[in-house]
Amino acid sequence: MSDIPVQPVEPSGEGLAERYIDKELHESRASLSRTRIIAGLLTVGIVGYMVYLTSGFHQSLEPRGAAEITTGLAAQRLDDLEPQVASYIHEQVPQLIRKAPDEVIARLPEYRESLEDRVEADLREQAREGAKELSSHLDTFLSAHKEQVAALIQNGQDPQATEEMGAGLEEQFRTFLREQKIAGTSIDEKLSTTLSTLKQVQARTAKLAANKGLTPEEKNARHAIALLMHRIEAAKASSPPLPTIDHAAAGKAISDVAEKVHAGVKAN
Repeated sequence: MSDIPVQPVEPSGEGLAERYIDKELHESRASLSRTRIIAGLLTVGIVGYMVYLTSGFHQSLEPRGAAEITTGLAAQRLDDLEPQVASYIHEQVPQLIRKAPDEVIARLPEYRESLEDRVEADLREQAREGAKELSSHLDTFLSAHKEQVAALIQNGQDPQATEEMGAGLEEQFRTFLREQKIAGTSIDEKLSTTLSTLKQVQARTAKLAANKGLTPEEKNARHAIALLMHRIEAAKASSPPLPTIDHAAAGKAISDVAEKVHAGVKAN
């Protein structure tokens, strides 16, 4: 019996479509599965990286960590600026030191005028506030010693009378200086405070002048004073003159006071 060839059965159109759909569906499922795996791995990686960043920020924001970071940044910045700072110190600071005495000398007249105005204002205020009290003291003194005052005026060459009257006036003024207070402070107290301050200045300057056992600060002060005085001596010729005492005006003022005292004695 001979073999009879069998013709293969051609699939129909519907079968081809089903197989194509099955193939595409299988590939889509495989692609989706791979996408899910990759997405999961990426998610895990991102979460881990964010946890790492959060931990790093948290440590950096702690006091110790922040201080270390700040110190590092500051050190780096100082290293970058070191040439500029060194150049500024080398060039500008000596110029400022050389200019300092000139600026001080230039302002000396202003300081002097300010001090003179302050002293004059204080003396005027002290005199104004104490005028009534001083007048009362003088009236009391003149009333109690009017005979001696009259004798002194008539015979001003008597040494004994002059000495007695001078001692009495001196004691009267001392009492006034001790007792009369302006703004809670007497003239005697102000003078004592000023004297104490001057003594402290004298002791300090004497130590600087001796140049023994000086501290670094005192050595710097001595150097600055020496430099300043050198510049002052060099500029003395061009500096404005100090105010002088008008002896004629002073004599006239003394004469006026004597006339007023004489008139007061006559009135009593």
